[in-house]
Amino acid sequence: MLVACLPLGTVRAADNEPADPNTVVAQAELIARVTEENEASKAEAVLWAQEYGYRMRYDDGRHVLELMAVWDDRPVYYATDNVNAAISTAADRIRDMVPWQLDGSGVMVGLWDESVARVSHQEFRTPDGQHRIQAGDTGGSSAHATHVAGTIGATGVDPAAKGMAPATRIQSFNWSYDASKMAVWTAYGPGQSNSIYVSNHSYGYIGG
Repeated sequence: MLVACLPLGTVRAADNEPADPNTVVAQAELIARVTEENEASKAEAVLWAQEYGYRMRYDDGRHVLELMAVWDDRPVYYATDNVNAAISTAADRIRDMVPWQLDGSGVMVGLWDESVARVSHQEFRTPDGQHRIQAGDTGGSSAHATHVAGTIGATGVDPAAKGMAPATRIQSFNWSYDASKMAVWTAYGPGQSNSIYVSNHSYGYIGG
């Protein structure tokens, strides 16, 4: 799913009046708080898995699952998911047609997934040979993340694979500590070309 990257909270001033969440101090406090919460949840999940003999990560060939937290003594797993939606959302109508031709130029999208997308894929190269994807985390690339990146922004070397915004830049991350990374990369004002205004998270919690 595509979601707008907005500040996750508002820091309040000492006089109980709402403080400006776009200040450097407010942003730093938000990042620190969310990072601490993410790290604490993950650490609790690791200890829980060790105690009860659960695996942290599964790959059944269709989905990748990873234990992220424990709620009320129940394991909470992220699980990958993706549906090619360019046609169903009519993105192709405004992407290629005059007068819109909205191809994502000048926009950076954040992509979170179980690992990073393959930066070297032919569908993410510019005409001068540069890459439109940057990996924000280390580790091996993921077929699922690469698929999702293609849904978002494949160039169309293979016309059937053309993405919703084939000129957009993509910053690719793994899903660990996703909330804290979003807080770091979120745009807090207009015209921030190296910040993220929209992000994609094609994963969710599983039940059962």
